[in-house]
Amino acid sequence: MKYSDNGRIGVVLPSGIMALEREFARHMLFGFTANYSRITLPVSSSNSASLWGALARMDAPLASAGAGSLFSG
Repeated sequence: MKYSDNGRIGVVLPSGIMALEREFARHMLFGFTANYSRITLPVSSSNSASLWGALARMDAPLASAGAGSLFSG
C-alpha cells in the first residue's frame, strides 16, 4: 500500500475534549488516517442553544472551503 492509497478524514474538535484523538484512533478503519484541528468556540454561555449557534456559524466557512456540513439529518 502506498501513502497515496490511504484515505484521509478531517476532524474538527472543540478545544476542551483532550482524549478524543486516542479514542477516535481505536475505531479507525485500516488504511485511513485522521487529521485533527482544534477550535475555540466563541460561546458566551455554556447552554445548548449558544453551542448550537456557534456550530451553525462555523458551517458556512467549512462549506466554502469544500468541506461537508457539520450537520447531518
